[in-house]
Amino acid sequence: MAAVVVFLFACAFVTDMIGIHALFGSFLAGVAMPSHGELRNSLRVRLEHFSSVFLLPLFFAFTGLHTQIGLLQEPAGWLICLALIAVATVGKRGGRPCIRRMRIAVADVLGWLAAGMTHQAIIADYPELTEDDILACLSYAADRERRLLTAA
Repeated sequence: MAAVVVFLFACAFVTDMIGIHALFGSFLAGVAMPSHGELRNSLRVRLEHFSSVFLLPLFFAFTGLHTQIGLLQEPAGWLICLALIAVATVGKRGGRPCIRRMRIAVADVLGWLAAGMTHQAIIADYPELTEDDILACLSYAADRERRLLTAA
């Protein structure tokens, strides 16, 4: 684990030294990780909470403090800014709830179940999903339905 974190920071340092933002070095370190196997899952379990609670807010605070919105003075600049925001919003599945930060929406899983797919068929088509993920989708739908009925 420590070796992976050192590798991550080394990649960030190298890209920073060559004039590219250090964040891209971290992305490259992530690309270099094997996509299948226990290493990536182990790292996700160990680092996800730390990165979402500490590093992500730190990144947004740093970026927000260094944003100079006054530089957008022409309509073309504003259009580019709005286009980037639109692409980012669509890329996040339009704000719909997703499973464990994957790009698989809860509504998609519920739709597949409603169409008659079995849990095993869904997992075969999407091996990154687990039985617990599918059950969590059903639990989410039941909880949401309860809240809608309670509010009415």
